[in-house]
Amino acid sequence: MKILYGIQGTGNGHISRSRILAKELESCGLSVDYLLSGRAKEKFFDMEIFGEFQHRQGFSFIS
Repeated sequence: MKILYGIQGTGNGHISRSRILAKELESCGLSVDYLLSGRAKEKFFDMEIFGEFQHRQGFSFIS
């Protein structure tokens, strides 16, 4: 099975939960491509668990 997993990266809550799920998906031997958006790619940190993730500009909230 191959999975495309989209993560909204404006805050760190979605990314934190996704890191936990990424470990579980990897332990099950599933092939996962990660797609993140919500901030500039260079502003993400501790992203090793997602491997060579994809990035798209997407939409973000501004207040």
